[in-house]
Amino acid sequence: MTDITELAQSMKAAATNVKETAHIARYLKATIARQTFKELMTPDNILALLEALEKAQQRIAELESRTVTVKLPKPHAHLIWIQAGHAPDDYWDDVAVSHSEKDRCCDGSERYPVYARWEIEEMLTAAGIKVEAE
Repeated sequence: MTDITELAQSMKAAATNVKETAHIARYLKATIARQTFKELMTPDNILALLEALEKAQQRIAELESRTVTVKLPKPHAHLIWIQAGHAPDDYWDDVAVSHSEKDRCCDGSERYPVYARWEIEEMLTAAGIKVEAE
């Protein structure tokens, strides 16, 4: 954890304690909470947090303005419609995976490429995009 993160968490905890004990004027816990809050809310701490926020916003703006082109390889398979003319109740009854370029959808619509997760991750990594698991 960085110093700025610890500072922000300490300030948040102090503010929460003051808010929770605000209705109790002469209670020792409230007095300690107010004192801790006053000690943490110094101009230097606030300026440090604002500087960190500005740096983070600048970094986000840099990342959002960056254009990355990912070239998708030729897919190994496509999803194709194997029935047409009605709204399906069960999506999987109407879709098949095709490994042949000769196969077409029965209604002439587009074929949908199918990629494995690892293929997508490799393409993104090659383009310099970090992929994190959730």
